[in-house]
Amino acid sequence: MTQPFIFHYDAPAVAETGDEISIQVRIRKAIKARLRDCEFVAVPNGTQRTAWTALNAKREGMKSGFPDGMILWPGGVAFAEVKARSGALSDNQIDWLNRLTRMGHKAGCFRSVETCLAWLVANGAPVA
Repeated sequence: MTQPFIFHYDAPAVAETGDEISIQVRIRKAIKARLRDCEFVAVPNGTQRTAWTALNAKREGMKSGFPDGMILWPGGVAFAEVKARSGALSDNQIDWLNRLTRMGHKAGCFRSVETCLAWLVANGAPVA
């Protein structure tokens, strides 16, 4: 059973063109250009791995469903899952985004550069 979203969620209607990677790259570049002292750090959980590298990644602490990236700024952190128009959140992703929100962190699912930047600024990210 899918749980309710307590995090920011971009509906598919606001999605930009392209796949998740291209949208994530545009978000990262826009953060670098328009938000002062912010860094987008990717969390490559979705990378294709051999069974051996997957086992080692799990031993190192990789968690299924953890968001695609963290946005860091002095005194703040946010977690972002990026989806294309047709992308759906898995139960593990919903669980992680809800869990991070309940922990007091900012977390969301984004399909657009502009909605992501506006949400970050509204949550304290410094504008350039």
